[in-house]
Amino acid sequence: MTAPDPTPPEPGPEASLEDLQADIEETREDLGETAQALTHKLDVKARAGDAVAEAKEKVVETTTTSDGSVKPALPVTAIAVAALVVGVFFWRRSRR
Repeated sequence: MTAPDPTPPEPGPEASLEDLQADIEETREDLGETAQALTHKLDVKARAGDAVAEAKEKVVETTTTSDGSVKPALPVTAIAVAALVVGVFFWRRSRR
């Protein structure tokens, strides 16, 4: 079962000039949004930078308390090492 198409139907042969121009403008906007989304998806450098920024933010959030002081590093290090071990395990498993 498919979802209904949210876009209105194209104007028919009896459509007015304003209807046609509005349809053309809407199509241009949709095409522009699609091109922008594809450009972002293909920009690996920007996506990697976004991922690094998110990881950095997560590390800062994880390693500091609400008043801004640094938490002890041992639990964070243990979690990082465990994540690395699990990552290597799944990576090696997928290569078989």
